[in-house]
Amino acid sequence: MPSTNVNPVLVELEHGDGIESRHRGIAIIIDADGTVQESWGDTSQIVCLRSAIKPIQALALIESGAFEALGLSDEQLTLACASHNGEPMHVERVHAWLARIGCDESDLACGPHGPSHRRSAEEFQSAGKIATRATNGCSGKHAGFLSIARHLGSPTSECCALEGPVQQRVLSSVAELADLDLGGLGSNLDFCNAPNLFAPFDRFALAFARMTDASKAGRHGPAAEKILDAIGRHPALLGGSDRFCSDLTLAAGPNLIAKSGAEGVYVVFLRRERRVILVKIDDGADRAAPVVCCALLERIGRLRPTARKMLRQYRYAPFLSSTGETIGVLKPNARLA
Repeated sequence: MPSTNVNPVLVELEHGDGIESRHRGIAIIIDADGTVQESWGDTSQIVCLRSAIKPIQALALIESGAFEALGLSDEQLTLACASHNGEPMHVERVHAWLARIGCDESDLACGPHGPSHRRSAEEFQSAGKIATRATNGCSGKHAGFLSIARHLGSPTSECCALEGPVQQRVLSSVAELADLDLGGLGSNLDFCNAPNLFAPFDRFALAFARMTDASKAGRHGPAAEKILDAIGRHPALLGGSDRFCSDLTLAAGPNLIAKSGAEGVYVVFLRRERRVILVKIDDGADRAAPVVCCALLERIGRLRPTARKMLRQYRYAPFLSSTGETIGVLKPNARLA
């Protein structure tokens, strides 16, 4: 059942002399042992993580044996977790990955989608290129699913089937880390045609937090550590230019790793502290989630002055006029300060 609680305002758009818009949501800071440091809103609410769940989905790529058997790299492991911009650095690596496993773009279940990065999209269009499946921001995740299917000897056409061997491995990883029975996970189809999951917000938060501590992640510990190591080494492949998920690690170092999900979801892994921040914006506003993440990182003293400066566009996101003049700001609500 949907939550009947009203979640607090986390982000406000200050425009001129007043507050024009408000974004409510849920946020939590939780340790790998399940200790909740702080929380806002109804953390028992059932949510869908969308692409934020990709680092957990990628566990199956390693644990199935496919990663090692196919000779895959940390770059490909990062792309398996990515919601990338479709920039050349992403697309070229996806093509190389598909060729390595004897597949091509037609094997990707995700549909054609042009670059999501504005400058890349403009260059793409001016060159007369058309949207492809490799340009889709989820193409790395799907290449990962295809790799697992190849290694297991199962049909690649069924790698996104919920009852198939690939997705059953993914489901088991999520359920185990979240302390849920498989029956406690709801499912739907994501925008990219792969299964996604519904579960209580705090269960997902626990699953992510356990990834930061191999001793708490059980059998998933080695793979979780390898995934976060890979992303820390290749943050630009996780999102790309002008993306908070990439810019946070580039600004603050590999101790802080962020992963976006559509509809206002973000998770931040604090590896040294063995802790995560998880955010879900009620109205699905993607613009609001990085503001909350930055506010909470500052709240717990995890952003150095240089990183705060480099991330200012996310901490206090400017609201621009059609001529590029700053006429407002998207800022955290005072309750997060």
